[in-house]
Amino acid sequence: MILLSIPEEAALCRAAFTGVKVGAMVRHCHHEQLAEPLTQPPEARIAYILSGKPIEEQALRLHLFRPTRSAAVKAAWATYDAAVKPAQATYDAAVKPAQATYDAAVKAAWATYSAAIEAAWATRSAAIEAAWATRSAAIEAAWATRSAAVKAAWATYDAAIEAAWATRSAAVKAAWATYDAAVKPAQATYDAAVKAAWATYDAAVKPAHRAECPDCPWDGRTIFPVATP
Repeated sequence: MILLSIPEEAALCRAAFTGVKVGAMVRHCHHEQLAEPLTQPPEARIAYILSGKPIEEQALRLHLFRPTRSAAVKAAWATYDAAVKPAQATYDAAVKPAQATYDAAVKAAWATYSAAIEAAWATRSAAIEAAWATRSAAIEAAWATRSAAVKAAWATYDAAIEAAWATRSAAVKAAWATYDAAVKPAQATYDAAVKAAWATYDAAVKPAHRAECPDCPWDGRTIFPVATP
């Protein structure tokens, strides 16, 4: 493969994408993927290659980034998309109520925790106020009484917070367990559907890619294979 200068490769890449819209199938948009739909204007990807990728990779990336007109690639992606969509919908349907249940449980736990803090603070404040009133009769004795009351109030406050936090933590843990149980089957179904769909897609794309990009360094995973010493 003969690579031109980076500016020349960028110019050829831009020319190849003339009139190509978002959603079109392209090859080597990312170095670990043969083909995929274009999710942003081609110029945005070209600009990112020129600004965000190592300079030693830029010419090759620009050389290989091209629209694909292979019917096999397009059909493979359509098959993949059709297989994944129902799994995604099932996953989303499971996540939504689980998330709502989790959010409601956490909200209730925080409300209980906040109410406990307010009550504990009111008790502490009342105890401190009474202690200060007693202090005016005999400063030394009142101060000792006040200090004892403050200490006791803080102990009551701390105990109330600890109990409230334990209640909140238990509620959050239970909510998370419910959420996790609801999401796991959907996640497993989704993962299996994606794996199967990707295998079908990959099998259909490979021969089309070999025909369309015969001098490509793609090794099955990346366009930047690690050389064997």
